[in-house]
Amino acid sequence: MSTVTSNRSGGAQLNDIIYFGICIDSNDPLRAGRIIAFDDVSFNAQSAAKDIATKKEERRAFIEAGEFIAWSSDPDTMDPDVHLPLLPLNLTTIPKEQESIKIIYYNGENQGQNKLYIGPDHSYPHLLENETEDTGRYHTSQAKGWDNPPLAVTQNPDSNGVFPNPKDIAIQGRNNTDIILGMSDRLPSRKEEKNQNQVKSYNVKDLAEQPEIEDHPQILIRAGKFIKNPNKKLSSQPLRNKELSFVQINHFPQTLKITEEPKGQSVELKDEKVQVIFEYDIQRGVDPIDFTSSTSPLPNIDFTMGLSLLPNMDRQGETQSYMASEVDLETNFLFSDSIMISNFTLNKDDAIKQINHYLKNFDQHQFVEICKTPSGTTGSNNPHYGFSPVNETSLKKKLNTSGMKGHPLYFRPGPNLINFLTKNDPSAPEFGIFGSLNSGNFNAVRDSIIKFTEEIQLEGVVQKGYGLAFTSKPDKRKIPTESKEEVIRVVSFEEGQQGYVTVGSQNIYLLSHNSKELGDIELLNNYGIGQLQYVDDIDNKTNSLVRGEKLLELLDLIVDFTVSHTHAFPGMAPVPTSHGGSTTQEILNKLLKAREEVLNKNIRIN
Repeated sequence: MSTVTSNRSGGAQLNDIIYFGICIDSNDPLRAGRIIAFDDVSFNAQSAAKDIATKKEERRAFIEAGEFIAWSSDPDTMDPDVHLPLLPLNLTTIPKEQESIKIIYYNGENQGQNKLYIGPDHSYPHLLENETEDTGRYHTSQAKGWDNPPLAVTQNPDSNGVFPNPKDIAIQGRNNTDIILGMSDRLPSRKEEKNQNQVKSYNVKDLAEQPEIEDHPQILIRAGKFIKNPNKKLSSQPLRNKELSFVQINHFPQTLKITEEPKGQSVELKDEKVQVIFEYDIQRGVDPIDFTSSTSPLPNIDFTMGLSLLPNMDRQGETQSYMASEVDLETNFLFSDSIMISNFTLNKDDAIKQINHYLKNFDQHQFVEICKTPSGTTGSNNPHYGFSPVNETSLKKKLNTSGMKGHPLYFRPGPNLINFLTKNDPSAPEFGIFGSLNSGNFNAVRDSIIKFTEEIQLEGVVQKGYGLAFTSKPDKRKIPTESKEEVIRVVSFEEGQQGYVTVGSQNIYLLSHNSKELGDIELLNNYGIGQLQYVDDIDNKTNSLVRGEKLLELLDLIVDFTVSHTHAFPGMAPVPTSHGGSTTQEILNKLLKAREEVLNKNIRIN
């Protein structure tokens, strides 16, 4: 056996059994899978594009001179550049122009006859559409180099399941299509199913009895399985298309059933967002020692109190919720909408009365009292109101506009007083603003402030000084609860096969050649239906599929009214409400919604 040296091999000796080649034309008039190609050792060109141009020019000259006829198989006029597929035609991928192939000769000494090809050569599964020999030979000794070769698709979780698993048998199309026999990479393992099912409260123990998932017969036909990654650095890692069009056929050797069994009672909080916060506090600079005084008259102290709505929004307009069950003394309400803020000066006893007065009146929706100026206020814009004019109507309008009803309401001391309730170390930095505090008087001051806050109360709220009023009713201050019967979903397997056929896409059509009542649907050719024909023709000649259960709901309502209705007098329309409880208005409402609820416009039949 002779050897030849390829000018693209870097001097390596190659056996003359298989050669690297390039396709220059695949438009076989016989559709027999033949191509026009040449092997690399025949040329000294520096690029495939230049090789092809040179070869095409040579072929044109020979054809014009009558040396041979293009694509001819006749011995007298045979085209010397015609190559036949090595594989059967039904299993052959026909190369495109400039794609790399491998060439095999029946007789290496006679390379003018019986030329076969295998190919095309591809480096990565997402490049099947059209890849030249520059990169197609990347994994061979003929590789020209690749400055930034793509990364493996297995390195990106967003590419999981896009390409066939090596365990499967697959036929891959050039442009984002495939047929997979096996689906071992697409179906979850038993371990993955257990993790998913724990969230859904399945009886996971029974899942261990399930046979290995990859042993089940599966067929998957896909179109549009991936989206090209816009990040060029990750061009080899296309993104999984979650809304691909597909046909899936499953067959399972056992029948899986899911039943529900009682697990016991559970208590669920009927939680809601806190709507209003009421805070009272001492002003900055106040000497807290004044709370310990028992002199007559009692010294005046500078206080502040405020009512604010909680719009549950952050600065970006995104929802920020403060749920009633989560709110406590130290919850940081970053965003609020003021209703009323008042600074006032009173002794501690009068301050207790005033704070309770405004708290209780807002709690009971006595908004007239909220609009009255608190005692001890001085200065302009004091109190400050978040509505205008300052009257009951404006306050109600502010609440209604915000979509709030005033409860749940949470009341508590402000930050200066909270520190005395939550900390007992006089050296804490929070107490640094009070110059008169020291280790000798701290406990007495703290006890006095705690006693002061405990006088701020709402009927029905267990805590003193702070707490949640879920509603305005004293007997319904706590967050309501609901008892539920919990069930566990039990997975079991029974004898008997279980199969599924699934079609998934944005729009699904079921067409019969024999059904012409809605118009004759004529296929333009046997190579599939084009997008324009779907939208402009077929859509108009098909009907929406009916959702059976929704149709039965409408029919049940109509039948119930029909069999149980009455007439006030002969000849008059029926009484709007039947003895069965159904009404004419319910029927009319159902009919109005039927086109959307009963008809599925995305699944159509002719």
